[in-house]
Amino acid sequence: MNKVLVIDDDDNIRETCSTILNRAGIDSISFPSAEKGLSYLSKNTVDAVIMDMKMPELNGLDATVTIRNLYPDLPVIIITGYGDIETAVKAMQLGAFDFIVKPIHPSVLVLSVKKAIKGFVLKREVHRLSEVVGVSIENTIGKSPAIIKIIKELQQISQSNISVLLQGETGTGKSYFAKIIHLMSNRRKNQFIKIDINSLAETVLESELFGHEMGSFSGAYAKRKGYFEIASGGTIFLDDIQNLSNIVQSKLLSVIDDRAITPVGSNTPKNIDVRIIAATNRDLQKDVSEKLFRNDLFYRIGEYIITIPPLRERKEDIEFFIWMVIYESNEELNRHIKEIPKETLDLLTNHSWPGNIRELRNVIRRAMINASNDTLNPELIDFLVYKNPIQADILNLKTAIVEAEIKIIIQALKAAGGNKSIACKLLQISYRSLLMKIKEYGITYL
Repeated sequence: MNKVLVIDDDDNIRETCSTILNRAGIDSISFPSAEKGLSYLSKNTVDAVIMDMKMPELNGLDATVTIRNLYPDLPVIIITGYGDIETAVKAMQLGAFDFIVKPIHPSVLVLSVKKAIKGFVLKREVHRLSEVVGVSIENTIGKSPAIIKIIKELQQISQSNISVLLQGETGTGKSYFAKIIHLMSNRRKNQFIKIDINSLAETVLESELFGHEMGSFSGAYAKRKGYFEIASGGTIFLDDIQNLSNIVQSKLLSVIDDRAITPVGSNTPKNIDVRIIAATNRDLQKDVSEKLFRNDLFYRIGEYIITIPPLRERKEDIEFFIWMVIYESNEELNRHIKEIPKETLDLLTNHSWPGNIRELRNVIRRAMINASNDTLNPELIDFLVYKNPIQADILNLKTAIVEAEIKIIIQALKAAGGNKSIACKLLQISYRSLLMKIKEYGITYL
């Protein structure tokens, strides 16, 4: 049974939290002060901490910092009043997992605690990979021969500091693989910073990556650290790295070579110690040959290249991921799916999954929402396969519209050479709308 430490100087709050947790099947132990709670932690293990923000002597904010320093992965959930939300947010910035506003609602508390415990248990298991022979991560990323090979590669490279390039179609789980590398490395106690290149406008990307000085450009009202400085000692993950502009590519190359950054508006370099993991859904070596990406940068970020195969090439993992999504989503969606008929599995296994795991997750969750019992019947997902395309077009206009949108977006991306800003102009939609549709439909355009 999981165990939670509750710290609050209010007897009623401690009793309320313990009662709610016990009813949810979660064991708990409580103390009236942070000092006593920390003393207990020094001799015992728990899976999460619930702590009041305002307490005499050592307050919740300072106690959170102490816990994060001593037990980096242990999730801390802050209890706060309406008037102290700003401080609670600050606690989250310092590493707290979540905060809950009084009065405490049972379902909110239980959901937050379960999420915290789930993440903590996963981290704890991943950490053991580098310490205990025979423990694997097959139970989180699949068991097909292709994935077993990748797992061995992850174990070999995780303890080094070499840069890693993850290649694979959209939705294959590149972000998750990057996080696993970090959690298995000796940098796991430090920051893992993910940067989605597509989500940052080119005009602010350099500032976001390397920081800036006050007054260095319009809107720079204060000095700000960049992601590379924040991640120093840890890992920085650059997703969709193929979309870096030539200018930023050049500056990133200098950062890697010099192991130092120079904030925008400054002439003083700052030394950094960061491991770089990059990801792309394109053939980056082809981009290099076509002079779309710097070859010298490619060799710096790709000291080790891992290609993640699409789901259609590892059908052995499809049923595994189906059940994973079901187990993760049953409680959230208030469903109790326990059975998948062979007809349903055949339908799902034979689908090509152009959006990979992300698409599969979307399909299964939508089917679960529409399920009326504990069985995932084939009619819930039969929109994936049509024996009569003409009839399908007539009966499912929504699907036809989606397919048309996907086709047009891919055409626009190809015409723009993969440049999303240009594709937006061709499609006459906003950059944000394009990103949302790419993620929603699992669009790839290799």
